[in-house]
Amino acid sequence: MTLFEQAAVLENPNKAFAFVTITSSTGSAPRSQRRKSIEMVCGGEMVGEGRFPGALDHISGDSAEILLKTGIERGWITEKTALLIATHKHDVSALREALKSPTEYIGLLGSKKKVKLFFDKMIQSGFTQKDLDRVHAPVGLDIGTETPEEISLSILAEIMKKQSRSSGSSLSLSKKNTAPLVIVRGAGEIPLLPEKWGLDFLCFSGHKGYLAPAGTGAFYLKDPEKLPPLKQGGTGSRSSEEIQPEFLPDKYESGTPNIPGMAGWLHSLMYLRSAKDSSTADRIHEGLIEKLHSLKGLKIIAHPDGNTSPSYTRVLSVVPENMALSELTGILNKHEIAVRAGLHCAPGAHKTLGTLQTGGTIRFSTGLFNTSHDIQKVYEILKESL
Repeated sequence: MTLFEQAAVLENPNKAFAFVTITSSTGSAPRSQRRKSIEMVCGGEMVGEGRFPGALDHISGDSAEILLKTGIERGWITEKTALLIATHKHDVSALREALKSPTEYIGLLGSKKKVKLFFDKMIQSGFTQKDLDRVHAPVGLDIGTETPEEISLSILAEIMKKQSRSSGSSLSLSKKNTAPLVIVRGAGEIPLLPEKWGLDFLCFSGHKGYLAPAGTGAFYLKDPEKLPPLKQGGTGSRSSEEIQPEFLPDKYESGTPNIPGMAGWLHSLMYLRSAKDSSTADRIHEGLIEKLHSLKGLKIIAHPDGNTSPSYTRVLSVVPENMALSELTGILNKHEIAVRAGLHCAPGAHKTLGTLQTGGTIRFSTGLFNTSHDIQKVYEILKESL
């Protein structure tokens, strides 16, 4: 079946109104027998009886309201219909009527500037942001379109994605599961190599291994062009606009950034670059593992053989065998030894480690400022308490 086969054409005498509906058939028919009927509703210059001889009908109307009501009455526009608006002069009236229709997909062809203008008018007309969330605009999937045929393909692909409730991802990835989710929580302790790892995105905090103030973080994007900003609101670099500019880093920074936090991070990086000697810190951590392995009543997680290979960072989780996590944590805190007990915001990791049912672990984190005296103090308190 060609794209415009079984098309229904509604002609406007003013030759200025156009929209397309695509209805997905449903029911008990086998998936292979279901077909999508394409219904064109356009101005006479764009579509006509001679151009689409397979059209089901030709109906004239002077307004978007009349045309949409006709489509609903004839059963062409239902909740299972996709509605695409592409007019010369009547986008606002067409969008207003489309938002009143039951269709779950409304597409609006136009530039970002044009779309924003129309959305503002819809808000002024009494529609809510929830109403506008139904509208796909600019319309279509990002597949690098240039020609009208390519744009049509991207729009149809988005409609099919919506109607079939599919992810729209590459079949090679979804079938082979070759795109794992990677979360990095060891920033500052391990090298970050997103290109070598083949990552599209990488997010990490600054307040852990980087020694930066709390509330700081950064993210890496392989291709910034493909990720829209999460928030809008304009920036000082484009004060005349209420949306984010396309250039970096302004595209992803709404309002005033955390300048004190960034200044603190800068100085911590300067310190780490000039003064960090990880070999001393590694030896301190190895000493902690050796000491804790000698204690009875304490189970070390992820270091069953005292392994101190480079695959481990300077974090050590333990579980007391004969007392509660909170009790041992309280004893350590009284002696001004800071540890963290619980699931550490990572229930999936504890499920893998088998510590989810016990409420997690007690986590020791050694760093650049710890000494062998600190390790001996921890050892003596644990030996007395266990």
